[in-house]
Amino acid sequence: MTSIPADRPELRFSRDIAAHEEAFFALEDIAMGKMNDLIYGGEVAGEVRDLLYGQGLADFGPPFAFLLLREEEVMGLGSGLPARRAKELRLAGALALARAGTLRREPALARWLRATAQTFFDLQEGDYYLSRVALFPAAQGHGLGRILLDELAEDARRQGCRRVIVETGPTYTKAIQVYERLGYNQLGRASAHDPERDVTLEVLHFGLDLAKS
Repeated sequence: MTSIPADRPELRFSRDIAAHEEAFFALEDIAMGKMNDLIYGGEVAGEVRDLLYGQGLADFGPPFAFLLLREEEVMGLGSGLPARRAKELRLAGALALARAGTLRREPALARWLRATAQTFFDLQEGDYYLSRVALFPAAQGHGLGRILLDELAEDARRQGCRRVIVETGPTYTKAIQVYERLGYNQLGRASAHDPERDVTLEVLHFGLDLAKS
């Protein structure tokens, strides 16, 4: 990995998630906690996360995730993967939930997941899906988010991808500002509504053309 500036020798990347699992899951919650609660509901969200992570089907987990450390302290999380692998994991994850009986026990969840699938960006060959970027609150405001995003863009280039795609909610205004400063353009937006809970999920799609960045 090559995206750490020369004047920040105290920083390093690590893919040893197992050595820092507590911090890793705390960052995953910072990144997706509110959205996962909206999609799955509180208790089910944790069940789904643990099942996918435990079976190696999580696009936010190994081998796609890495941590940003300052000396030995975890500062942030990044995770990304090529479009083809992201699509494979979405299908495998849905099958795993079905086999585990989660969707049978929660028929409303099954209907809602089918609806929220319509908010996914239509990933194309050559796309790289940016699954997670998160920093602990104390690490924010020090340029570390840009270091994570730069490293994810470099990972995309190393894997032969031409475009980075990220999905976020309209309320994540700080993240959106960072994406736009780094050259991401909004490609569209999508929404899904759950009439039973009167809940609406809104998703914005952003893309970074690696040939121009």
